[in-house]
Amino acid sequence: PVAVEVWNRPAVDECLSGSQNVVAGPEGFVCVAYEGSDREVQWQTTTLCEELQRLGVESESRPCPEAPETLWADLNRFQNHISPPQFKVSVRPSRIVEVLVAGTQLGFSLSTHAGSGIGWGRAPEGLSSADLTARVSELRRIVENTNGHLRWLGGPTASGELPASSPSPPGTELVLHKLKRQLDPKGILFSGCSAISSGNP
Repeated sequence: PVAVEVWNRPAVDECLSGSQNVVAGPEGFVCVAYEGSDREVQWQTTTLCEELQRLGVESESRPCPEAPETLWADLNRFQNHISPPQFKVSVRPSRIVEVLVAGTQLGFSLSTHAGSGIGWGRAPEGLSSADLTARVSELRRIVENTNGHLRWLGGPTASGELPASSPSPPGTELVLHKLKRQLDPKGILFSGCSAISSGNP
């Protein structure tokens, strides 16, 4: 697959309600996209649908009703929406559904890439700063329990109340500096700066 997208229902309702390319169920949707010749794509989609059917999972294989570029635009709409994502999660791909379920239970809209383990999220409108802080802190705890990372990207409701990211594990900076010396011994590339902070966004 060239894409494995998993969205919860709030994210679908927020960004994809008018899309002809997306058919979502009450919990959201999973989209597995393939590229190749007609024969290759047909074999891959048929095989996947048969495997899902054996697991009791409803699925649908159909051609994109619009140009492929429109489908890719739809799948990237959450990140490019008029209201930008408020946080980003990075976990092992095998744990992304676990984080998606937890985020949904906490009321977040989530768009995730199951192949990479990266997800983008937004909080519902109208939350107090205290409520938002509590929800994000709980999701961060769950993400960190999977050895993942949650980075707060900002938002007016929680401005000044949520740290930008979690503290790095001991020794992280040392490992990064060693890698930098190995890969760039002459110091040509930008030395970078730490994005790991317990301060404000």
